[in-house]
Amino acid sequence: MIDGIQSTGSSSPGSLFAPNDAMGRDDFLTLLVAQLRNQDPLSPMDGKEMAVQLAQFSSVEQLINLNENMEAQAASNAAMGETLAATLGSSLLGREVLAAGDLVSVPAQDTVTVDMPVGGGAVTVKLFDANGTEVGSQPLGSVGGGRQELDVSTLTNGLPDGHYRYEVEAVNADGDSLAVQTYTKAVIEGMRFTPQGLRLIADGIEIPFSAVAELGLGT
Repeated sequence: MIDGIQSTGSSSPGSLFAPNDAMGRDDFLTLLVAQLRNQDPLSPMDGKEMAVQLAQFSSVEQLINLNENMEAQAASNAAMGETLAATLGSSLLGREVLAAGDLVSVPAQDTVTVDMPVGGGAVTVKLFDANGTEVGSQPLGSVGGGRQELDVSTLTNGLPDGHYRYEVEAVNADGDSLAVQTYTKAVIEGMRFTPQGLRLIADGIEIPFSAVAELGLGT
């Protein structure tokens, strides 16, 4: 179902250093300078120990820089993604899209589009109203594999206008159940941004941008 497909918002990777419970570069340098100032003149810090301290400081510096670069890159990628989605979304206005979903609009549509994993089995289409009540069932016999258009005019004829949910039950030649990918067709009328990402608006329904599988020509 369209409602079942949710886009994930972008999130920045976790910081390598928490603000209050990890040592930063300034803290490390302050401690190192204090250690040098307060060392025993009769027993100064060994050169090897100094090298270790400096190497540790260098590692801290590199990790902090890496963390900052990762955060900056994540923010840049998120902004770029939103811009790209908005540009692509606006280009879809007035165009028919095929998106992962299970809705059919009455009376505008009398076919549904599905992806069949294999052909040769028996297929049955069921239609449900907004309350989840089954309003019709139609055996279609054998259907080929791949993307197929299924005629459901017998089911939709005479139904009140609106959106109906459909299910496709299919079995292969051996009688084993098949998983069928169903789609919703819609002409895009608008779009809006949500915390979950860009959503396309079509005839009163919302389609996640990530669910779009195929574009048609403009109307």
